[in-house]
Amino acid sequence: MKICTYPRRRTAAPFFIRILSCAPLLLLLMMLTGQASAQTIPVKGEVLDTARRGVSEATVQVKGTSTGVWTDASGKFTINASRGAILLISSVGYAPQEVTVNGESAGTIILKPFSTDLTDVVVVGFGTQKK
Repeated sequence: MKICTYPRRRTAAPFFIRILSCAPLLLLLMMLTGQASAQTIPVKGEVLDTARRGVSEATVQVKGTSTGVWTDASGKFTINASRGAILLISSVGYAPQEVTVNGESAGTIILKPFSTDLTDVVVVGFGTQKK
């Protein structure tokens, strides 16, 4: 069985016909190459605050995708990501941080508190009161 066949007689565009006759083989090759580059591995890590306590329910997301998880009560997480992917770690009250995946462990990520100084306080009240 021949995979790439083409007509034996001369036509106006023999090169174009040869390419079209090899299209299934080229398509299969492109699909296999795409799958090899998009393989994901389970990446484990731990998110801690500056006091070395686990940050529960911090968001860990692969940048540019919708893949994301939350940390457990002790700050540990497992997420599927490809090598070289960037993880975005964020939680309320902490500055967000980015970590590059180099292996199966993202290691320990320390989140620093994010503080904003409140300079003005506005009190708004509605309602009436009778004596």
